[in-house]
Amino acid sequence: MMKYKSIHIAVVFVLGTLLLTSCLKDNVKDLGTEGDTFIKFLEAPQNALYFTPFTTVDTIGLFSVRKDANSSQSLKTATVVKLTSLPELIDTYNTTNSTTFEALPDSLYTLTNSSFVANSTGYDLTFSSGDFAREFSIALDGSKWDVTHKYALAFTLSVTGTGITALSDLDTILVFLSVKNKYDGTYSSTGYFYHPSSPRALSATKDVKTAGSNSITVSLGDLGGSGYTALITVDDATNALTITAAAGAGGAPYTMFTDGLPSTNPGYTAGWSSSALCNNTYDPATGTFYVRYGYLGGTGWRVTEEILTKQ
Repeated sequence: MMKYKSIHIAVVFVLGTLLLTSCLKDNVKDLGTEGDTFIKFLEAPQNALYFTPFTTVDTIGLFSVRKDANSSQSLKTATVVKLTSLPELIDTYNTTNSTTFEALPDSLYTLTNSSFVANSTGYDLTFSSGDFAREFSIALDGSKWDVTHKYALAFTLSVTGTGITALSDLDTILVFLSVKNKYDGTYSSTGYFYHPSSPRALSATKDVKTAGSNSITVSLGDLGGSGYTALITVDDATNALTITAAAGAGGAPYTMFTDGLPSTNPGYTAGWSSSALCNNTYDPATGTFYVRYGYLGGTGWRVTEEILTKQ
């Protein structure tokens, strides 16, 4: 069974009120027929779902559509709502935020709530008499999910009829679906970069990203901006690391130096006090990676030693 958490973004305004010491009868006003009936996404504008890696088919709720009726009669009146897919909204979000979300493929899920009926542009949702909320839920097949990919769905609401409208600012939603293994997160990195002509100390905050159930990607030393990225896999039984170049990484191939720094080409001695700790292992008790690896450049080995501790 997968585990997931949901984060939806909302803005809440808190207004201070005066409390009277005298006992007053609550002034409760009936809905009556004033104003429109509103349709909205409860989790709008964004709902982010994070999963641990899983291989089962599990049912999850992505969002809910709510009908806020302005009267008892409106609540009893059937309402048809259109949910129009907006894949271009995913592209816009990626461009603005430098992310890589893809539209969730149909092959990964099936719809589980029959209230939503697929059409050529999205879905039709019918609120029957007395209905006021419906959840858009899917059966998601974890065995088909390449965890190196992140997915999203985007919809906008529309409705026709007198006295009923989609609520502005809550009529569009982006749902994000990402797999994060237990190593994924933000890390503090300290260490040393060995280079034939420009050796240097390392200190940075790094994003460690899921690349598989036990694998992550992380920048090599301080060269992440130049495309140098390592793929690190943890052996759950021994906590030993296997380090290679990530797909398309600069400087490939990468070489592990588990037993010590290279003694030739050009050969290095420890450049900082924690060099001996960098034996390519993971400490689950502290959430810390101890790494030593590098690549061969034109004038010799470039080697990074780093201690990465999860924040």
